[in-house]
Amino acid sequence: MPEGTERAARAVLSDKSLVKRFEYVDELTREINQHDNADTSWKNTNIAQTILADLTLQKSLAMNEGGDLSRRRIKRLTDELAQLIKRVIKIEYEILQGAKGDLEQEVQQEQQIIHEAGIQKRPEEIRADDEHDMWPFTGEYWRDELGYYRVKILNKCAKNAPEGAPSTGEGVAAPVEGAETPEPPIK
Repeated sequence: MPEGTERAARAVLSDKSLVKRFEYVDELTREINQHDNADTSWKNTNIAQTILADLTLQKSLAMNEGGDLSRRRIKRLTDELAQLIKRVIKIEYEILQGAKGDLEQEVQQEQQIIHEAGIQKRPEEIRADDEHDMWPFTGEYWRDELGYYRVKILNKCAKNAPEGAPSTGEGVAAPVEGAETPEPPIK
């Protein structure tokens, strides 16, 4: 079991009433062993047979009670853990919903800025070769394909881009502040 789960299970099973039942079973086992190690002449008496039957019955009942109590405690623990897991999932969902809302708002702001600036330019179309297929994006990501998506991105840094830089975001990166601007290549 994972360390946290094992620790919780041990805590549930170390309850005083449960420990007392287990100790009672151990004591009955010790008494039965004393009976087995007793003198043969005494073991053959009616009273010894009655005591052995009573001890065996009491041990069986105590083991059943201890097992039932343990089972109920473990069941209650698993139910509590299941409820906690549900709460964690709900909290993670709410966090993701909040992040999604923030990202949607950011995208809307960027689209508004682009629309106001009149820079809304459609990127070049991606063409698939013979080894690849083109699937239109419908809002669904495929986990086994995440490393293979290709997207054309427009250069959002039009002011800072070096002269002659492509507007699709490919090729030359924007210069770092304080760095010298590289000379254009000689043709």
